[in-house]
Amino acid sequence: IQTETQRIVVGGSPDEGVLLRDGGDGVWSSVDLGEPVGHLNWVHAFPDGSLVTVGYEGAMFTSEDGLTWEKVSLDTDQRLWGVWGASKDDVWAVGGKGQEEGDAVIFRGPLGAMEPVEMEIVRPNVNAWYKVWGSGPNDVFIVGQKGALLQWDGTELKETGAGLTED
Repeated sequence: IQTETQRIVVGGSPDEGVLLRDGGDGVWSSVDLGEPVGHLNWVHAFPDGSLVTVGYEGAMFTSEDGLTWEKVSLDTDQRLWGVWGASKDDVWAVGGKGQEEGDAVIFRGPLGAMEPVEMEIVRPNVNAWYKVWGSGPNDVFIVGQKGALLQWDGTELKETGAGLTED
């Protein structure tokens, strides 16, 4: 992700997540998150320049400056694959290991107080949500296994069709 003052990338291996930062000088350096973490899968910058990243075992961290990161507790050990928010008061995080029924998870709320979002999916075998994106707080899309697609319209999260059956 790129903000006005920095670029941040995430990744790693299943056992060791990596967050790299370029403060604008073209030099990438590893950032210590303060504790061991598995693979990091996505990073999002809020309009105010603050950041959030998610990864394996329900890992979520937030930062105001890209240098110092604080763990955000979520009640899950699922892999988190995507995160997006219109603001730090309205954040969505999605994931799932993708292997067993009940793996798929969606969280929503303010950072530090996110709650699970219950969703009954008509399409069978959707055990992971991969990414979430929105154009604003009342227009959010979530994509997952088997071509599953959800849309939040500000009132309701509903399953919609994209005509796809593959991940």
